Parts: sequence; structure tokens; C-alpha cells
Amino acid sequence: MDIVKNTNIDFLKYKIPAMVVSALLIAAGFVSIYLKHGLRYGVEFSGGTAIHAKFRGNAELDKVRKALTDAGYQDSGVQGFVDKSEVLIRLPEKTSGGQQIGEVTERILRLMNTEVLKQTPPGDKRDLNLATESDIAATLTTADPMGTKSAENYSAIAKTVFGLKNSNGGLFPRFEQMSGVDPKAINALKNTYYVGDVSSLSSEYVGPEVGADLRSKATLAVVWSLVGILIYLWFRFELTWSASIIVCLVHDVLIALAFVSFFDREISLTVIAALLTIVGYSMNDTIVVYDRVRDNLRTMRTQTPEAVFNASINQTLGRTILTSGTVFIVTLVLYFFGGEVINDFAFCMLIGVISGTYSTVYIAAAVVVLYGKYFGKKKPVPVTSKAKASQKAS
Repeated sequence: MDIVKNTNIDFLKYKIPAMVVSALLIAAGFVSIYLKHGLRYGVEFSGGTAIHAKFRGNAELDKVRKALTDAGYQDSGVQGFVDKSEVLIRLPEKTSGGQQIGEVTERILRLMNTEVLKQTPPGDKRDLNLATESDIAATLTTADPMGTKSAENYSAIAKTVFGLKNSNGGLFPRFEQMSGVDPKAINALKNTYYVGDVSSLSSEYVGPEVGADLRSKATLAVVWSLVGILIYLWFRFELTWSASIIVCLVHDVLIALAFVSFFDREISLTVIAALLTIVGYSMNDTIVVYDRVRDNLRTMRTQTPEAVFNASINQTLGRTILTSGTVFIVTLVLYFFGGEVINDFAFCMLIGVISGTYSTVYIAAAVVVLYGKYFGKKKPVPVTSKAKASQKAS
């Protein structure tokens, strides 16, 4: 289906102003990054604490985010799972050992219980979900509810109690629901612990060294993808054309990063995925136009490169509108209704779809035209039959 037919728009007429606008946007992006002392990296890159929590019921992500924000964790991240009862909480808080990780985890779980689930845990007791098997054994041994004074006996009971957590998906059942455990042991545990409705399946600290390594690998992923694309395009087109596409892709990545800085978005793994997706999308759009240019060069040999590119862009305009339009609409829906987890990805993709469509014309095509104009080989002006006749007559 052709949306537009027989258009004859002189797109490249505005190539210089368009390139100036791009240069200004990229420069503004660098200034913004400099004034903000760099890009804002997520926990994966900057380091922090990651807590994989499980709720007794479905986790309400919006309430979890609000509770963390209200508690002062402004740069925290919350991600849901297929299992609606599980959630991944990323905190920028730095820790240096297992004890500190445990303290942060306990503080977050108490926050979830009080602010998200609106419960009031007893202040003098510890959440049983945070206790290890050895903790439970030590508590029972000290309390000695059976009067046996046998550490071995209480270790066996602790193993049974802790097994209830594993069989219940990582969350202890409430005391009254603990089957197979002597009531005396349960009463002894009640004096020290309470059973909350949130548990930590795992807690780990991502150190700055790991974050730096991830940043390095993410940068290399983008760079090597561009190198691979350059080699592939070199074989498919001539070097000047392939180099112009790389300039186009670098332009799109820098524009996306500029807007990430403008809107103070966080650089996370999903944003890196969005940047790589933008690279692929933009390259595909540019190659479609270049394929048409290569075909038109066979039939438009007497035309200037700018005329050939303009004709090719007009001929593929309908396809560009369909492709870019549908991708833009889907990405827009993801941005508004996809939730916070995918919001940064959708934001980058929105910028990338616009930039990728624009850069095909005003960066990639413009670079080839300007290079040919100022550095390319000058083709001799073709002599028409009328000119030949006038030369003979003279």
C-alpha cells in the first residue's frame, strides 16, 4: 500500500541547516553531561545493593517504589518478575560486608511490611524470614523449650523449621501454619521472632569494580557492533557509503544520550539494549535508501548525486512512513503504559526512531553528497548529440 505517490520533495536542500541542528544538540548533550558531572548510572554500573524480595501476595510495584522514594531511596530501581509475588529492588546504597548487606536487607523488608503492607512489626523482635538455620538452632538451644539441653536435638528441629521456608517458596508460613514442628519450639521462636509477609530470596552487593567492568563491556558492545557493521557495509557498498552510515549511527547514539542527560534518565542495562536496538533500526532504514540509490545510479547516470539521493528518498518515503510510524506508535504505547521497568527503554527508542529516520536523510545521505561534492572524483560532463553536432559544424 502506497501512502504517498510521486512526491518530489527536495530533502537535501536543507542538509546544512539540519546538520547544524544535530551538531548543536550533540554539543548541548556534552555540556549537560559535563555540568551534571557525567551520566547517571544505575546500580548495575555504579555499584549498590540488589535485593530479590518475595511477598506473600502479589507485589504492588507502584507502592514499593513510593515507599522507597518516601524513605529517601531516590535512585532506587524496582523490577517485577513473571511471578507477581517477587520483585527486584536495586539500591544505590554501598555496603562492604555480609553484615551490612543483612542490615540493609532487614531495613528494606521492615519498610515493605510497614509502608507497603501497612503492618506493624514488633520492634523488639526480628523477622524470622531473615534468620538462618543456625540462628534458629541457636535460639532454640538457648531457650531450651524441651528441657533437653541438647544442641543436636534443636539443630534437627531448626532444620525442619527452615525446610518450611524452602517448601513455601522462600517465605516462612505463619507460626500457626507450621506443621510438623513441636508447639513448644514454635512458642520459643515466637518470643524472639515474628513472621513478616516479605522475605529476601537473595541479597547481593554490586561493587564499583563490577560496575566499572560492566560499563566497559557495555561501551565495547556498542563500539564492536559499529565496527562489525562497518566491515559488513564495506563489502555491500563502497567505503564512503559505509563510513557515512557509521557516522549516522554514532549521531543517533549521541542524540539518544543527550536526551538521556537532558531528562536525567538513568543509564541501565535496558538503556544499553535500547541504544543497540536504535543502531540496528537506523542502519536498516539507511540501507533501504542506499539500495534504491544504487539501483537508480544505473538509470540516472547524468544526474547529480544529490538528485539521485532525493529521488531515492522520495521513492522509499511511503515505506519509511509505514515502518517508522508503526514502530513509533508501539514505542509510544510502551512509554505510557509499559510500566516503569521498561520506561527508560521506551524513552530511548522514541528518541531513536525519530533520530534514526531523520539521520538517514540529513546525516548519512548528506555526508555522501557533501563528500562527493568536495572530495570525490569529478565526472566529465556528458556530451549530448546536439553538442556533438555543433562541434562538428564549427
